Amino acid sequence: MTNCNNLIDGPDLVLAAEATQPLAMVLHELVTNAAKYGALSNGRGQVLVRWHRASNGRSSDKLVLDWREIGGPPVVAPNPTGYGTSVIRDLIPYELGGAVSYELAAEGARCTLEIPAKWLRRRTVSGVRSQFQVESPACHREAADQDRSTGARPELVAACEAEHLTGRPAPGMPALDRVRDSA
Repeated sequence: MTNCNNLIDGPDLVLAAEATQPLAMVLHELVTNAAKYGALSNGRGQVLVRWHRASNGRSSDKLVLDWREIGGPPVVAPNPTGYGTSVIRDLIPYELGGAVSYELAAEGARCTLEIPAKWLRRRTVSGVRSQFQVESPACHREAADQDRSTGARPELVAACEAEHLTGRPAPGMPALDRVRDSA
């Protein structure tokens, strides 16, 4: 993985519309924490995200998504935990009936999300890549630096994620150059 900060890997899956918001909120918290404090904060770390369908003898009965951070600064668990940690730990079980294992290990954050198969749909859209590597853009580090120096800028992280992965701004989000200019 030379010059890559992220590895995202898993089969093509489609989530039910009702499951996308809770999952997106949890992933947003994980990305924000990685950019502010974890593997994406120092330019040397990596985030590995992998998912698969798991079964215990029956048909595939859950989606398992693993998030691993490596190479970032040493992790120190906050005391007491904040709102973001409660979103990560509690939203999937509460909204989707799934399970979450979240650990702030010294070598990096680890999180496993389990989402029941009832939230998965048959794939109807073609052309989605299931495995890709992307370089973490400098704007992740920019967002973390701004957060530490001038106050929270979560919209910069969200805009960065959307624009970097899709090549265009997310609906309702300004283009990165406009967000940067407003900083």
